[in-house]
Amino acid sequence: KAVLSSSFNLLNSVKAISAECSFTSADRACAFLPLFHVFGFSSCIGIGLLYGCVSYIPVNNKPATMIDLIREKRCTIFNTVPTMFLAMVGQPDFTPEALSSLRVSVLGGSATSESQMTMLRSLLPNNHFCNIYGMSENAVISMTRYEDTFEHVTQTVGKRVDGIEIEIRDPANGEKIADGQSGEIYIRSREMIVCYYRLPIEKQPLDDEGWLATGDLGVILPDGYLKLVGRAKDLIIRGGENISPGEIADEVAKLPGVADVKVIGVPHEVLGEEVAAVITLKEGASFDEDAARQTLTAKLAKYKVPAYFVIVDKFPLLGSGKIDAITLKKDVAAILKMR
Repeated sequence: KAVLSSSFNLLNSVKAISAECSFTSADRACAFLPLFHVFGFSSCIGIGLLYGCVSYIPVNNKPATMIDLIREKRCTIFNTVPTMFLAMVGQPDFTPEALSSLRVSVLGGSATSESQMTMLRSLLPNNHFCNIYGMSENAVISMTRYEDTFEHVTQTVGKRVDGIEIEIRDPANGEKIADGQSGEIYIRSREMIVCYYRLPIEKQPLDDEGWLATGDLGVILPDGYLKLVGRAKDLIIRGGENISPGEIADEVAKLPGVADVKVIGVPHEVLGEEVAAVITLKEGASFDEDAARQTLTAKLAKYKVPAYFVIVDKFPLLGSGKIDAITLKKDVAAILKMR
């Protein structure tokens, strides 16, 4: 997506993050995220420009490099994607002491399961993990607070930040639905992008009232916090049943030996799609597929239990650090063909 952002848009995104994390000139940031990405600018470089804290740019994006830089420079901020943090703590020689200088980490770009966040918080109890929800079109939509409860951090992406309006609408007809019901997330904000670059005005994504369909599915909880359900385009449609990958991934992540998981739909001649869980394992761990099915059957509806478990050494990543879902689906399809 080629989006045209204004200085107003970008700088207010930085301020929205900073308001919850109290950045100061005494902080030191490990600036891992790519600077061409709105999350990288806002949470790595922008904070230095606005608040005078030092941002250290690592020489490469290897987990060991991040650990060494944070330890050597005594970084207090490490804003990143969950995949990178999980890879770091999964290093064979990792010790919590190496990251003991961290006081806050804003995690965005993809979901973190409850079990994964529980592990991260147990390893680094003095580091405040905050979940952020945003997109290129509006860098910060919602965010958990520095002192939020464990439940809020593990189950939601926080409350909307100042200046953002959020509505949940029926994906089928675009009509607003009540809080507490899941649907597609729409946003409206004065800090939204100027436009999609060089796209004719009739094809720009905003409606006549300035609302933008995010393509994400979510629900506003009674306390005002936003819970993500998944991406509309990522829904797995199996025999007419709509399946959210996130629900399955949360349960798979709790299985013994699982380091990270991505649940995807793979083609099926009769059902249209089947559920596949793509898994990376912890160092030295093994995976018992039969035991996994038995555990998941007790927690998920039968049609949601993965038909396939695919073990990979690592996930293909985009430049932003997110999992490259398109490449992953191609890789998994090739693996399943060979079985």
